[in-house]
Amino acid sequence: MQIKRIEIQNFGRFQNQTFNLQAGLQVIYGLNETGKTTLHRFISGVLFGFPKARDTQRADQNDGGVLILEFEGQTYRVARYVNKAIQLSVENLTSGEQALDPEKQLQTLLNPLNKQLYQAIYSFNQDDLLKIYTLDPTELNEVLRSVGYPGTDEWLTNAKKLQRQASQQFGKTKTSKRPLNQALRQLRELQQHWNQLMQKAPDVQQLQQRQIQLRADLAALQQSQAQEQVDLQVQNKLQLQVPMWEKIQRLKKEIQANPNLLDASRQADVETTLQKLQLLADSSDERQEQFKQFQQAMHALRQIQQRGQTVHENIRQLEAMLRQLREKWQPDSIPAPLTVAQSKNLHAHRLGAQRFTTSGNTNAQKGAGLIGVLGLLLVLLGQWSLLGGVLMVSAGLYWGWRYWQHRTTDDQQISLPGYENWDVATIELMQPDAQQQALWQQQRRQLKEEEEQLIVRQQKVLTELRNLSRQPQADVQQLQKIHAKWQMQVQVQQTTQVQRQEYQALLQSQLNQLGLADVKDYRQRKLVDQRTRALQTQLQTLEQQLGDVDQATLAKFSALHPAHADTAEEQKASGDEASDKQAQQLQAELARVNYELTAFETDTSLETLNQKIATQRSLLQNEMQKYFVEQLSATWIQQTVEHLTQMQLPQLFKVASGYLQRLTQQKYIQIVDQQGQLKLKDQSTHFWTLDEVSRGTAELVYVTLRLAYAWQLKAQWIGPVLIDDAFVDLDASRRQILFEILGEFAAEGYQILYFTAHDNLTLQPTLDLN
Repeated sequence: MQIKRIEIQNFGRFQNQTFNLQAGLQVIYGLNETGKTTLHRFISGVLFGFPKARDTQRADQNDGGVLILEFEGQTYRVARYVNKAIQLSVENLTSGEQALDPEKQLQTLLNPLNKQLYQAIYSFNQDDLLKIYTLDPTELNEVLRSVGYPGTDEWLTNAKKLQRQASQQFGKTKTSKRPLNQALRQLRELQQHWNQLMQKAPDVQQLQQRQIQLRADLAALQQSQAQEQVDLQVQNKLQLQVPMWEKIQRLKKEIQANPNLLDASRQADVETTLQKLQLLADSSDERQEQFKQFQQAMHALRQIQQRGQTVHENIRQLEAMLRQLREKWQPDSIPAPLTVAQSKNLHAHRLGAQRFTTSGNTNAQKGAGLIGVLGLLLVLLGQWSLLGGVLMVSAGLYWGWRYWQHRTTDDQQISLPGYENWDVATIELMQPDAQQQALWQQQRRQLKEEEEQLIVRQQKVLTELRNLSRQPQADVQQLQKIHAKWQMQVQVQQTTQVQRQEYQALLQSQLNQLGLADVKDYRQRKLVDQRTRALQTQLQTLEQQLGDVDQATLAKFSALHPAHADTAEEQKASGDEASDKQAQQLQAELARVNYELTAFETDTSLETLNQKIATQRSLLQNEMQKYFVEQLSATWIQQTVEHLTQMQLPQLFKVASGYLQRLTQQKYIQIVDQQGQLKLKDQSTHFWTLDEVSRGTAELVYVTLRLAYAWQLKAQWIGPVLIDDAFVDLDASRRQILFEILGEFAAEGYQILYFTAHDNLTLQPTLDLN
């Protein structure tokens, strides 16, 4: 469910104002007295009803307003006013239907929430968090448990009330003052009386004699108790004062055995020096070692970066020289240089072509010359002129063919992988550049591999630096700032160590003046002095309590009764208990005799006694039925609540523990419920009760339980969460993590309305009330 628009007709300081809200995390910003809390209460009032005689300046019919809600693709208009004939109306703006039962329709939109559950989980402010600081540990634990499973408090209260009512009616007790106990006793007495009547009549004369005897025995016993009380009064007084006197003597001896108290002024100087040393806490070797590791890692990172720049520049230069080679020979790429076998084949091919050309030229010249001369002679002589012409033509053709063969032999190509369509001369001319290109390419590959290795090494060093700085997302610039900050801290710690050494020397001098060797001796002597002062205070109190009593008499009585004072007291108490028990027995028996005599004199009709027994049984049956109903109801409520919480609580604590881990940066990793008491578990598996952790941590537990419960209910209901200026007292890191968690809620469809008077929050969008 999303709140799209707020239309306030008249509420608090707002009259005829409209506010448009957006989905997700919505910051509502305003200074004090600008209406943030009023707007918060208006939203709760429209959804669940306005409190009587509150939040309105006048009791007019116009007090109230409208919320425009979006729920499951439908838009609803919820209007609520004070003192109008129709105080609540719900309209489906998408379908145009007006709800006949607006309360039921609104409950459908809010189901399964009610006002109590909504205020317990989805609406809270800084006052709710500050309230934690006024609670004692037991009350704080109860508040956090109620947030963990809200709505059960009222049921458990009713269960306790039912149990209390039942226990007030019936239970194990010596005095039998409870109604059902009394009714059972009366019924038993009536049945006993009936049995007596069924045995006809009792011996009245014997009862009367027993009555006289019991009264006489009781009077004698009371007189004896009074005399014993008088006789033991003095002894009791002395027995009460002797232990006090003896304790005074022991205290005096113990005080005399202790050394004299330290000089107050010199002790004050020692305490001042200790406080200064405590303020100048010694630097941690672990932190210095951590800084040393961090500094070494930063040096390694700089070396890697410098080497990376050098490798990158060499790669760039090699690629430029390779481009120049390719531009020199024009093709897209220069083939690989010839192997040794390919070079030998190329050389052999060239030598064979030269031999063929030389021998062919010599034979051709000779043959062509003879044929040409013979043809010329035949023509000149005029004989066989046709034959001579043919011979001359043949010689010319042969010469042309040999010339063409000579040209193609010189231009003959060789087929090698990568050198297709290349002539032999060009291949040989290119070999130095091809070899240079192969060398540069190999160097470039080696540099590329080194560059990749440098990137891996740099990533490892960055991971180590982030782990040391506990900043998993920090970049190089941030790590450099952390390094500078740590370096400054180490320098400050070194200065502090010098001051600490000076104060340690001063402290040793002050201890020597007191006659003590070191701080350990001083602390032990301080404990002894504290013990002496406590003994002196105790001695003064006992002497005041003893007053002006004659201590000589006490010393004499103590000497006569050194080991039997406690035994005499126990014997006196035992004798008093036996006398009281005997008196109670006599009184009980006398009461029974009186009752029997009275009953016999008044209840002469067996029928009347039967009627009384029947009436008493009916009354007892009704009261017992009521008792068992209350007991069973209380037991059922407790078992049901316990079952529900056991089903819900583990998952709730799991989600809340995840939030708490993030908020405390893994200091506390789990929230557990041990026998009804919430505890926090840290990384060392130590469990902390809520009164052992800081109030700020308890506040985070309070917030995480609310958020975890809201997260658990997201399958049933997702709606607006109202937060009124909470979290402002948290430190920046925890507040930022809380806003990240709220962002996750917003991503799931929750509408977060965060009311704040602080404008330093980098959250958008913002509704400004100023």
